[in-house]
Amino acid sequence: MRLGGYEYIKPIRAEIYKLLSGRMVVRLNTRLSNKKKTFALNGVSKTKIDELNYLDVIADDKKLIEGYVAIVKEITVKYGVC
Repeated sequence: MRLGGYEYIKPIRAEIYKLLSGRMVVRLNTRLSNKKKTFALNGVSKTKIDELNYLDVIADDKKLIEGYVAIVKEITVKYGVC
């Protein structure tokens, strides 16, 4: 953690989301902003709203979950994690 934390994961995560958006033809930004608006209208606390991320959006849709898992598997093979 002292040597940089989890910063090395950011580009990989961005690549995964980019591939997911392209393959599943989905706009994660739009879905995330809609989810935040819905939470705000339902009176959810600001900290909970600020903590929402793309994984929360993906978790709401079964097809996105399947696509995400497939892409993560491909990325692990690509970078030799397994």
